[in-house]
Order: sequence, then C-alpha cells, then structure tokens
Amino acid sequence: SRVADFGVFVQIDGLVEGLMHVSETGLPRGAKPQEHFHEGEPIRARILRVDDAEMKIGLSAVPAQPAAEAPAAAAAPATEAPAETPTEAPPPKKRRTRKKADDASSE
Repeated sequence: SRVADFGVFVQIDGLVEGLMHVSETGLPRGAKPQEHFHEGEPIRARILRVDDAEMKIGLSAVPAQPAAEAPAAAAAPATEAPAETPTEAPPPKKRRTRKKADDASSE
C-alpha cells in the first residue's frame, strides 16, 4: 500500500496492513525499496510475526530456507568438548595504586 525508505507497507486481504522491513525485502544492501516496489503492485510475502498488543504484523519476501538445506553446522549433532583437567588458579592480580607527588612546599 505504501513504500518508505525503511520498508514496504503491505495490505493483506484489504483488512490489515503489515510492514516488510527493508532487510526482509531480499534487496541488496543499500538498494532503495522505492526503486523495486510500487503502490498497488501485488507481492508475495510470508508472515514472520504478529504482535497483538502493538497491532503490528511483520512480513518477509525473503524465501524461507528449507530444513533440508540448513547449514551443515546447524544440522550436525553437537559434540561434547573434552573435559578439562583442573588447573591451579592464577595468582591474584596486584592492585595498582597511585603514588602521591611530594609536597612542593617541603623543599
């Protein structure tokens, strides 16, 4: 329904309006939404969140990443780190104190 520097307001079924933040448009960083989206133009977006208290809906045009294509690091089972042997605690840090300058009047 409207295009702003920070995102695109999208009318959903003529009843409610949601915001698709510029970071969720799929545009490269620094691209202006006004150059790619226009009022009245239909777009396909998914609902990210609904905030009833604030009456806000967050939208995204960025395709969701299917679970099968999830990064390998996220899909790999977690392994336990080897248990560390207890070591001696480091010595306490020395407290730094300021040295007072000699009184100039005692010369």
